[in-house]
Amino acid sequence: MLTVYYTEIPENKTVDGEKIIAKLSLSRASYVLSVANPERRISSALASLLFEKKAAAATGLSISDFSYIYGENGKPSLFCPKDLSFNLSHSGSTVCAAIMCPSGNGAAPLCGTDCEEIPDPGIKLESFLKIAKKYFGGEELGHIFGKVSDYDKTVAFLEIWTAREAHAKLTGRGIFGEIGEKDTVTFDHGKIAGFRDGTLLFIHHTDKAVISAAAEKLYNGPGVFSEVPFALLTDEKT
Repeated sequence: MLTVYYTEIPENKTVDGEKIIAKLSLSRASYVLSVANPERRISSALASLLFEKKAAAATGLSISDFSYIYGENGKPSLFCPKDLSFNLSHSGSTVCAAIMCPSGNGAAPLCGTDCEEIPDPGIKLESFLKIAKKYFGGEELGHIFGKVSDYDKTVAFLEIWTAREAHAKLTGRGIFGEIGEKDTVTFDHGKIAGFRDGTLLFIHHTDKAVISAAAEKLYNGPGVFSEVPFALLTDEKT
């Protein structure tokens, strides 16, 4: 089953990045420490911890057993266990980890995920619309410009952007490898339905962010979004 776990950092919360990194496998901690930007390093650490905790629970392994290999565009995969598919994302105060466990023999179907924090439309909408006009197709543009309010236009843009990003991360090509493909997302009666190539799409909204997940078309199950409270993720006492 495909489950997308997500955590939202509480407002005005100071996160001790060193403590979070210390909870990770040595393999992942090494990668996180290579992230130069301090804020992105903390977000990457939290997304990694979210994944490793849930993957350990799913596989019965210890976090210390995890080691990673990275694809051409930086997509991580587990060296052990090989049959688990996953993908991570973070934006602003939201981090997420998509995990696909195999339902039978063999490796789990591939998955990809992306999250984007919902910004103030007055600050970002104009730049979002410029991106949309340059890279999106007619149906995708119609989904955005058919909305009335600036907020709804912003969210509609992020639905398409996160969907396309999740798809690009599933394929391993990265967003710049697919950016020239228009109308990647398909629609059914005005609602986002999936992808043109048959890849499955699941979208979730929180008060702060839009989260999308993509799954290989051979997958025939649901996409479940599950919030993990920040205190539970970090083992903080409440």
